[in-house]
Amino acid sequence: MENDGVPNGPAAPAPTQGTPVVREQDRLMPIANVIRIMRRALPAHAKISDDAKEAIQECVSEFISFVTGEANERCRMQHRKTVNAEDIVWALNRLGFDDYVVPLSVFLHRMRDPEAGTGGAAAGDSRAVTSAPPRAAPPVIHAVPLQAQRPMYAPPAPVQVQNQMQRPV
Repeated sequence: MENDGVPNGPAAPAPTQGTPVVREQDRLMPIANVIRIMRRALPAHAKISDDAKEAIQECVSEFISFVTGEANERCRMQHRKTVNAEDIVWALNRLGFDDYVVPLSVFLHRMRDPEAGTGGAAAGDSRAVTSAPPRAAPPVIHAVPLQAQRPMYAPPAPVQVQNQMQRPV
């Protein structure tokens, strides 16, 4: 049958009450949004392959799930049912994404400050954003010594080639 490999297709087993059906479009961020963000970050003449679009879509969706899951866990521990912006900021800090905490806090403050003039849906909300939450220990990702780690965006260090004919004096 041609739909044998398609999840939730005609050949898929019927879902039971214990197993919710999760469609791919419900699991992933919409590809149009991913493409729009990618195009803003690249030069106008750049081409993006379909594989690159899908890879970034998977990564973005996983990142969002990762951060939201941590924020949701905090809410569960505090017996709350609603994840709010402070929970997301807290989760980013706890997961080691420290570079995002301050810019996101500034953005939230601007969105909530009616005097800022940039307003939005939350412009009437006058709550102030507090300072960044206390830093948690970053998760151990891999066993590379700290001084050997480089940010992904940094160019590789220049390689110095020593002339074999030269002898030390």
